[in-house]
Amino acid sequence: MDPKKLEEIRNLTNDTDETGKDELTLCFDIMFFYRGGFPERHKEILNFYNRILDFLKGSETHYLIDMEGRFKKAKADTLEILPFWADAPTVDRGVYGLIVETADKSAAFSDRAFQTHNVTEHSGWTRLVLPIELFFKEGADFWVKLALELGGQLDFSSGSAGYALNQHLQYSSAMENGKVHVTSRRFIGVDVAAPADFDRFVPCVNLAGQDWLKTVNWLTFLGNSLLKRAGGEKTLRRRLSEAIIIHPMPNGIMIQAGKEPTFGDVNSGDSAPLYREVGRVLSELIIPASVMSPWNSIGGTENTANWIHRFGSTER
Repeated sequence: MDPKKLEEIRNLTNDTDETGKDELTLCFDIMFFYRGGFPERHKEILNFYNRILDFLKGSETHYLIDMEGRFKKAKADTLEILPFWADAPTVDRGVYGLIVETADKSAAFSDRAFQTHNVTEHSGWTRLVLPIELFFKEGADFWVKLALELGGQLDFSSGSAGYALNQHLQYSSAMENGKVHVTSRRFIGVDVAAPADFDRFVPCVNLAGQDWLKTVNWLTFLGNSLLKRAGGEKTLRRRLSEAIIIHPMPNGIMIQAGKEPTFGDVNSGDSAPLYREVGRVLSELIIPASVMSPWNSIGGTENTANWIHRFGSTER
């Protein structure tokens, strides 16, 4: 991608606080939602974590435990926190949350990070955040392979990979015409929904008793439960065009919408047609408005519902 074009997009999407600390950062991410708590999933999560450590080592600057309180300065053993928890799976801490960031300012949210969070037996998520420049340096095939490898480590319910925003936990994204709202309307290929805002919905075991899909992206993951509701792999292959690639996985499938991700800049005439195709086919799996409402984490309740279903119809 043209560096000037990428910088232009960053100027439209990124945001800082009054001190210049990054609170909203454009990135490439790979993330999964799964059922169960850390004690149940600790081996799978640790396998995921160990595979992505090379992307973090030497650049980690601060960390946050249990998604609350203040960030602490990274120490020599910061990257050992998750393995420490995994060594004692029978000791239930209740909440398991860890964010490792690599920004030059404490508590800033950068484009290189690891995040995981879950509450005991409910839903959980695990996420790798990386610079877009690294995506292009390694090439799309590398990330397809890595996403399949990481997903193969987890009994996931759903997931996605592609362009996204890394959002500070205290960042206010509910404002109409705020950065998140504007990004959601213009760059439809960017996942603007912070997983921390949605982890109680996907899988929403407390609300509807079944898994739901939060979003479609360049790579979209369906666990076996969602795949069954979609009619199975053969049915999806019939319904999707040859431009869409379906990758079988041990616990589901990965749907690849094109050779590379797209920002879906509607102002430039990019309607993200392959994303739309996948979204229309999977529309019945997307979180229903009845489950979401009222929930205003993307520039108001109405815009949040519209964004979640932005690929589920032929109109934006």
